Amino acid sequence: MKLALFLVLALACLLPTTLHLGATNDELVAITDAEQVVAVTTHDWGLGSDGKAKLIVAVWADGSVIWSENRTDGGAPYLTGKIEPESCPKLLKRLELDGYFSNESLRHARFGPDARFTSILIKNKNQELKMASWHELYNVCTSAGITSFKGTRLESLGDDKKEYLHYRLAWAELRLMINHLIPLNGQSTNGDIHMEHGIISWAPHSE
Repeated sequence: MKLALFLVLALACLLPTTLHLGATNDELVAITDAEQVVAVTTHDWGLGSDGKAKLIVAVWADGSVIWSENRTDGGAPYLTGKIEPESCPKLLKRLELDGYFSNESLRHARFGPDARFTSILIKNKNQELKMASWHELYNVCTSAGITSFKGTRLESLGDDKKEYLHYRLAWAELRLMINHLIPLNGQSTNGDIHMEHGIISWAPHSE
């Protein structure tokens, strides 16, 4: 009896930390509700949009990674792979030390109404950073919004506000560090983003 109880308790302890990338259709893998995760998604809030989010990449603390072959727009086809388990927690610790979680200016949404935008989510237990901007999906975006060129694109950005340029620099650094977590090779996987009440998960599909 004691042995059976011990086995039940041991199994219960293991389940919350197991990532269900091979789960059945009705099992969702937490993204926004995960304890430790790095994720990049795109969203379309246009009037003619279905409102569905698309995954670019998600990296979990156990080293599981799912990513889209389209690093800008996201969406299928998706690939899955594994990296060293310490890679994601190591990045999260670095971001904490670099001040990403404590910088309030990075949390300001940088997109307009009825638009497409990209979102970066960084979660490290009780720390969280959400960034959202449309500059990756439109040609020229400044602190004033979508605009036309004033000279070259680089000149247009160079004349912008210091706070906005700081935001763009932090964004670029994050995207670069996240991209470095993506394995060179992966296996095709079926699934898609599941979004309900603002909570985003990965929903695997049967082959």
